[in-house]
Amino acid sequence: MHLTILSLLIYLIIPQEKTYNPYYAMIAQNLCQQSHSHKVTLQFCLWDLLREMGEHEVGGVEMLRSRGEHVSSGAKWVSETRRRNTAKAYAWWLAKGSLSLSILKVNIGQAISVKALF
Repeated sequence: MHLTILSLLIYLIIPQEKTYNPYYAMIAQNLCQQSHSHKVTLQFCLWDLLREMGEHEVGGVEMLRSRGEHVSSGAKWVSETRRRNTAKAYAWWLAKGSLSLSILKVNIGQAISVKALF
């Protein structure tokens, strides 16, 4: 159930707020303190967003390919509000120690142009 709450926060609630609301980041922070699986969920949500924005070499790509899932090669348009609010939430979780910098694992050999926008 908590994993569903995190997914709703990341995909629906945080991106839809006109102004960033730190309350939602605090809810997720509390959940991350309760279980490591919540941290993993936030990591996968971030990787999904980065792939949506056109970043091809974020973590989890090999896992998706091994399961036969299609990894999109094209970038979708992601609203500035979604990028801004999601970036602020992830910055909060990183600053508060809810997540580690390892969630940003990418292939260093690739240019990370999309993250500049994020």
